[in-house]
Amino acid sequence: MTKTLLATAAMALALAVPAYASDNVQHDLLMRKSPAEQNAILAIAAASAGYACKVRRHTFKGLYKGDAYHLAECTNGSAYLITLPADPNGEVIVLDCEIAAAVGADCFAVWD
Repeated sequence: MTKTLLATAAMALALAVPAYASDNVQHDLLMRKSPAEQNAILAIAAASAGYACKVRRHTFKGLYKGDAYHLAECTNGSAYLITLPADPNGEVIVLDCEIAAAVGADCFAVWD
């Protein structure tokens, strides 16, 4: 019985602690979700900025100064770079990749 309890406790801990942890709480919470749930959450973020987007896939672009950057690609062909701030009280920023391209920024570029 003790082995069963230890195995159960170890499994619960493994599920509770993400395999990847950063100093960005919002990003870590997102990464704990399934890909479908991640897409739904990023769609809500886009909608909060006034963009209609059913996310078909998203890519985690990277962390910069603690902020997490996610590229959300939508079924309608649009795409948005969504910034989850390191500050848990900070504002999520949604950048339309078409607008970014107009000023020379490429949402789809590979980050070093």
